[in-house]
Amino acid sequence: MTPYAANLPRRYPGLKPFDRAQSAVFYGRREDAARLTNLILQQRLVVLFAKSGIGKTSILQAGVAPAIEQQNFTPLFIRLDKTGAPLVDTVGEILTKSDLVGGRDATGERPGERETLWERMKRLEFDLDGLPATPVLVFDQFEEVFTLGHSEASRRRFLAELADLANGAMPDVIRTIRGAGYAIQVHVGTHCAGSDGFQRFLAANRVAIGAAGYDLACPPSA
Repeated sequence: MTPYAANLPRRYPGLKPFDRAQSAVFYGRREDAARLTNLILQQRLVVLFAKSGIGKTSILQAGVAPAIEQQNFTPLFIRLDKTGAPLVDTVGEILTKSDLVGGRDATGERPGERETLWERMKRLEFDLDGLPATPVLVFDQFEEVFTLGHSEASRRRFLAELADLANGAMPDVIRTIRGAGYAIQVHVGTHCAGSDGFQRFLAANRVAIGAAGYDLACPPSA
């Protein structure tokens, strides 16, 4: 193997999903990636649901991420597999430490008060190649909110604050904060043991899922 060939991205990463750096060798899902990209650009909340192992993470990282970046949207991939801290705090830490954050608007801060996800998203300023960009929160393996050992209080608080983001609704504790927009992409696998709770979260908070022909369908509980 030549040194040039050895440095090329691997065509097949094995059991691991394709990542952003392998987009140049990610083939065969162009139509699916284009449909999902268009949906994300048009809708505030999109749920991607399919069987485990079918390639959801690969299409998001190697197919969709490069496409939405061309439209000045910047994806932030988030996993909620750590149960040692409240879900909202985990998301907040990931957002704050992201390399895509270029600044923070401190106008109207409430010293000593807990910052909601809505407030954090309004304050953080996201950049893409040095220019302002609209963040897209990509929750990979979202079913882990229900299947892992998160406390009920942590889960309820997170879902309530995520609903405020999805609806563009200002939390009751905040009155006068302005900022940029955002979009949310949720990746859900079939191991959705908390499917009833997830569907109640979506329905109760009046969240529109995608466009015509794209529906959320969690399997019935066993």
